[in-house]
Amino acid sequence: MGIPLSLLDRSRTRQGHTDSAALHQTVERARRAEEVGFHRFWVSEHHGVPGVASGTPALLAQAVAAATNTIRVGSGGVMLPNHRPIVVAEEFAVLTALQASVSTWVWGAPWASPNRCAKRSARCRPGRENSRRPSMTSASI
Repeated sequence: MGIPLSLLDRSRTRQGHTDSAALHQTVERARRAEEVGFHRFWVSEHHGVPGVASGTPALLAQAVAAATNTIRVGSGGVMLPNHRPIVVAEEFAVLTALQASVSTWVWGAPWASPNRCAKRSARCRPGRENSRRPSMTSASI
């Protein structure tokens, strides 16, 4: 058995293409990753980032899980400050119930959210590394 490989997909949009096309390409990439033997396929959450269409990882993970059979599907990060925790827990509980054998979820806090930067302006100035690491919690079911 070789090294288990994973693929993280941010649903990148291309110039002249729609967000819809990017999301469909993510699902197709997951199918291809499964065909060639990848162990895990991760989707991510990004908001307000030009060229990235992956704002709702729970929905995208479900689309990927529905289109694949054996590859483990996961969320490479749900930024909890952006959501009500009960909603995140319920969404991923439903996903796990539907695809329990292939589910992996990661929750965390962004490195330097605007609120954290406002409170720690000295540490979040452009060009300075934020010295705190994000807290991450992973659940593999």
